[in-house]
Amino acid sequence: PNNFKVRACQPFVMPNSQDVLNNLIITNGSQEISQLSFSANNEQKDFTVNSENLVWDIADIPSWASLSVTNGGFQQTQVNITTQNNTGSARSTTLRVKQLGTTDDYQQLLTIYQASTVCNDVNISNLTPSNPSYQWQGYGVLKINKNVDGNTMKIGGRTFINGLGTHANSTIKYNLAGQFLSFSAFIGRDDGTDNCGGNCGSGQTIIFKVKADGNLIYTSPNMGVSTPAQEINLNIAGKNELELIVEDGGDNIYGDHANWADAKLLCTASPCGNQLTLSSPADDLNGSATKKAVVSISAANKIYAGNVEYKSGNFILLEPGFKTESGVIFKASTPINPCD
Repeated sequence: PNNFKVRACQPFVMPNSQDVLNNLIITNGSQEISQLSFSANNEQKDFTVNSENLVWDIADIPSWASLSVTNGGFQQTQVNITTQNNTGSARSTTLRVKQLGTTDDYQQLLTIYQASTVCNDVNISNLTPSNPSYQWQGYGVLKINKNVDGNTMKIGGRTFINGLGTHANSTIKYNLAGQFLSFSAFIGRDDGTDNCGGNCGSGQTIIFKVKADGNLIYTSPNMGVSTPAQEINLNIAGKNELELIVEDGGDNIYGDHANWADAKLLCTASPCGNQLTLSSPADDLNGSATKKAVVSISAANKIYAGNVEYKSGNFILLEPGFKTESGVIFKASTPINPCD
């Protein structure tokens, strides 16, 4: 016959066929992105939405920004964002690029930041992290102005009412838009612990790290419950991204409650460094090197060096655990400019 019908009695795949998948990606050129930064002035930037087999729109557009495409996008579409002049504090919002007519299905987030010509000190607990929440920590939920259990933050018996309560291992990022000059905080393991069958306690330790624009600018010693709060004050002048990292101290994550207490972004300058920490064999120094420290030097290992110079803007306190081999030349100096 000239006409016939085929009825499938069981699932089957046509030869050489492919599944049809819905897809939604935000890019800047060929690079997938999740954030855009703007200056304080009126500025325009573009991004591209690549979609397959779905129509999308953009939600949560702030009053201080306008988009050239707000809905009805399909396939590869370029979107232009124009921001208004900002005369107040730095501001940010997160756009939702999503399948048209849905809430959560096929959704991508794009955070936009705008700097301010007026710099104001900011408690970091008042800001929204720039990276997705599933990256913030592997256990528990990030707490604001509380420890990870939701209680008052305490480090070495000292109480703090402001900051971030997190849990190792964690990575929390913030957009700076090049506005701030320094980052300060009191860091340490919270005096409280998880109910983890006796595996928690002062024997468990954590390590704090800070990155600016992807570069490591601070590493703490291993810190336990008995470790006093360590004050840090780091130079972040001209930096666009701050990354707060907490790692397990090599003794599992049980009870590794970490506090970034009184964490602030400041408009006043700080010395170039705060503390030199040598805590792993990889930090052993050989040959000739220069390190900067403002407050203290601590180490859990040795220095193997012929000539090592430590420059300080204030004074140097050698803490327990610092060791040098016999015959090592150790010199400390106070330069006029601690950033030299």
